[in-house]
Amino acid sequence: MRLAAAIALAFTALGAAFVAAEYAILSRVFDSSVALATTGEIEAFGAIGDVPGCAGEVDDGVVCSGDGAGRLLSETIGSGFLAWSLLILAGFVLVSAVAAWLIARGTARRLGEMAEAVGAVSERDLSRRLRLRGPRDEVRALADRIDSTLERLDAAFARQERFLGNASYELRTPLATGRAALEAPLTQGRLAPEVEPSVRRAIRSYLRMEEAVEGLLLVARVGELGDADVEAVPIAEVLARTAGDIEGEARERGVRVREGVRPGLAVCGSAPAVDVAVRNILLNAVRHNIDGGFVRIDVERAAAGSAVAIRVENSGARYEAEEALRLLEPFNRGVASRKGGAKGILGSSGCCNIWSF
Repeated sequence: MRLAAAIALAFTALGAAFVAAEYAILSRVFDSSVALATTGEIEAFGAIGDVPGCAGEVDDGVVCSGDGAGRLLSETIGSGFLAWSLLILAGFVLVSAVAAWLIARGTARRLGEMAEAVGAVSERDLSRRLRLRGPRDEVRALADRIDSTLERLDAAFARQERFLGNASYELRTPLATGRAALEAPLTQGRLAPEVEPSVRRAIRSYLRMEEAVEGLLLVARVGELGDADVEAVPIAEVLARTAGDIEGEARERGVRVREGVRPGLAVCGSAPAVDVAVRNILLNAVRHNIDGGFVRIDVERAAAGSAVAIRVENSGARYEAEEALRLLEPFNRGVASRKGGAKGILGSSGCCNIWSF
């Protein structure tokens, strides 16, 4: 409506300026023409009536002054012209207001369709297009530009996901082969005792790399998930499975895992993605910890809305708020991790990528 009001106001201002200019010019020209035509004396015959310069019943042949008659004629025609001009201006304003409303309504409707279509685009589905119909004007050109941008983004994301998936698949085979080559002589007892610790460390490194590759594959698959893959995932069941998976590693380091989960809470998402994200968080809490420490897990409904808050606390190194936020950046695992060598599956940034879907 603001657009229609602005258009109507602009037309009204232009119309008023045109009428004022036209009245001023015509008044000046008409006054000079009438004055030139009626200057001097005129000879009147019969009843003159109410004419300036001549009054009442006069005899034929009386001489009257024409100046007053010219002024009266000029004023009469000028006031009539102004009245008709204002009437025409009022009609012009009405027509311009209706036309402005129709133009603005059409433009606003098309912009609303664009906004609705753009709002439906998400990181999980970049295949949507505006495909705006209508005249080929600036709005249509803008919609076409947005469509071409979405096409390029869709192609770029698809190439990235294909590269990540292909790279992960290519890495799994050599990693599994290298780990098997080390495990075979170790289980057969064909290694010297002084070599066994190094081989075991190498096997653990292979296992962690395989876990990281699996996590990367999951991130690539999460990008392809649609709304049909989203479901209500009971968070208590996820935490129970994950706690069982990490129980062995926690027992080796003497880390106690305590859970405080309210029953009946669920998160919306892909079940495999939620499993990996929660497992990554708990593995980080165990590995970035001290021997004989603790891990406490609390799950409750957030204060605002229907979100579920998962809080994980451990007895490891403390981080300031600014450094804790930097842990969410890629390849940043904190000073303690760089010194101690502890690794999670994906790191905090990879976990955030999963939760964002």
